[in-house]
Amino acid sequence: MTELTAEEIGLVRELLEVEAVRKLMVKFTQLMDANQLDRMIELFLPDARCEFGHYGVWEGREAIYEGFRARAEGNGWMPMKVLRANTNHWVEMTGPDTAVGRRYLLNGASFKETDQSPINYLGLYDEDYRKLDGSWKIQRSSLYFFWPTREVKEGFPGEFPPAR
Repeated sequence: MTELTAEEIGLVRELLEVEAVRKLMVKFTQLMDANQLDRMIELFLPDARCEFGHYGVWEGREAIYEGFRARAEGNGWMPMKVLRANTNHWVEMTGPDTAVGRRYLLNGASFKETDQSPINYLGLYDEDYRKLDGSWKIQRSSLYFFWPTREVKEGFPGEFPPAR
């Protein structure tokens, strides 16, 4: 077996960072679905921003926490009442401590009757991440809805990943 080249070592390091971002977002989704908001909010930077269509725009951890709290309260604080499956997570490093990502959202409802569609929403997250003190955090999370209503910003989807 031959030694890794410097270029290959750089690619391995990048893959480790990409996987750390993906793990962050899996943790976010599981904590959100479990209504563990006190732990979930720590995954955001203090000045983070969430743009969630008809749910509103939340700036800063306190506002983000309150936005998610209202959603959990609306679900009766029942853990796993809503299950969010995130797929096709594309993470692109934009610098040594910054990255962007896109992932699809399948938002399912465990509370619906068997003759109803279990899908609440189909959407796409468009996000910015930043590494702070050795840990990846969410800087911005924008959720675009595609079903049952379409809520996207002008110019969507734009160029992804952004040109370096």
